[in-house]
Amino acid sequence: MKEDKLLAGVHRSAQTGLLTIPMLQQLTECERFREVTNKQLRGYRRVCRAAKALAPKSGTADFDMSCLAMARAVICLKIGTITDRSSSHLAEMLIMGTTAGYTDLRRRISEFKNAPRAVRVLAECLSDMEERYLADLRQFL
Repeated sequence: MKEDKLLAGVHRSAQTGLLTIPMLQQLTECERFREVTNKQLRGYRRVCRAAKALAPKSGTADFDMSCLAMARAVICLKIGTITDRSSSHLAEMLIMGTTAGYTDLRRRISEFKNAPRAVRVLAECLSDMEERYLADLRQFL
């Protein structure tokens, strides 16, 4: 259904964070970076659980990231960290990804104003979280 598109976007955005953040954490020895990104992981886990709970009973297969999207994220991450694994560079990569996700989410929120209230509230919650995450990551630049 069309109103599910906002919920699907929320779920995929949180899934992207759950996929990429642990990979970046393995590349750094900076304990502060791990602390900040662990906070982000907890937030993305909460959003994924909430999105699945709101998903229609017909299933959530459409809500998951495609294999191609996952592969693209992994490849971009590996290529982006070949020569620079500093916490500054890792934060920059996360900022770029989070900004892209945030922009897409804001666009969906505007487009699907008639989505169920609970879905809109979850989308706004994720939007607010990502704004805070961007501010948290700037300290590493």
